[in-house]
Amino acid sequence: MEFAIDQATAAAEAAGIDLKKERFTAEALAAGMTAELEHGAESPDTDITSNDPILTAKLAVAHLRKSPFYYAPKKGLKAWEASLGKGAKTKSMKTEYKVLQFKADEYEEDTGIFSGYAAVFGRSFKLAIIATAICLLIGYPVAYFISREGAAFQRIAMVLIMLPMWMNFLLRTYSWMTILENNGLLNQLFQKIGLIALYNSITGSSIEFFPMMDTQGAVVLGMVYNYLPFMILPIYSVIGKMDRSLLEAARDLGANSVTVFRKVILPLSLPGVLSGITMVFVPSVSTFAISRMLGGGTELLLGDLIERQFLGGAYNPQLGAAISLVMMVIVVICMLVMNRFGEGEKQAVML
Repeated sequence: MEFAIDQATAAAEAAGIDLKKERFTAEALAAGMTAELEHGAESPDTDITSNDPILTAKLAVAHLRKSPFYYAPKKGLKAWEASLGKGAKTKSMKTEYKVLQFKADEYEEDTGIFSGYAAVFGRSFKLAIIATAICLLIGYPVAYFISREGAAFQRIAMVLIMLPMWMNFLLRTYSWMTILENNGLLNQLFQKIGLIALYNSITGSSIEFFPMMDTQGAVVLGMVYNYLPFMILPIYSVIGKMDRSLLEAARDLGANSVTVFRKVILPLSLPGVLSGITMVFVPSVSTFAISRMLGGGTELLLGDLIERQFLGGAYNPQLGAAISLVMMVIVVICMLVMNRFGEGEKQAVML
């Protein structure tokens, strides 16, 4: 006997469980209900559900809320049990399988050992670099444009840029959850304009919404939205304080606008760029609220890993302190690089 997806959905609705608000899919619930039949009528010694769909769904949901990959092959509990059979019995790993969602490529079949920590480091740096690059591509043109306008426009622009920062960080991130969720504003808009129907007709699929939540893209979007002002403000500050006589001298010597920007403005604005990169990259690589809220806990980053070593079920303060020390080294390196270029900028101005 196996539970179909529509049966799992109906059982969840009957149990008062809203799958749209859960971190797992209806497919995962159906697989979990099928697996939990071992506690059904087929096994009288362990029967606690009597194959009742609602009770079976509640039992599966309890496990899936701990880990969306609880019933997935090579993931969650099954991968953990397989690793135990091959000798991976580290205490910290044993207590983390419920809170750290190991993925299939993080599990070595031959050794039975997880490489989850290396993957977390790689994922954190990758997403932080992507978010920082996007902030730079958006922030530099915006800062340059604002610096060229009049004083009144600059004041209004600065207020508009800083206005979202006056709200609580969590509230700003929660707003994106409402926008990106399966029944959120964006998917409702796509349905009304027929974009989802067009996609289904082109690809031959039958999706009802574009899955945007619980993805790396959502995490990067949250980083860019929350940290973009930290890229704009230092660049704007440096460009705004730039000696205009240098620009006039370059034009008098026959340089066009592109040459002036490439030879004068860009080199002199590098301290602001590096300061912005530092102010965006460091919080991006260590964030945990954004990845938890927009990534659904499935896109674990360094901040999540550190937080769980002190407050989560994987209690291991020594490991948390070690990872925090690595983060501190990263911050120091970024500050040294920024100060080095800052000194170079002062020398360029003197020359």
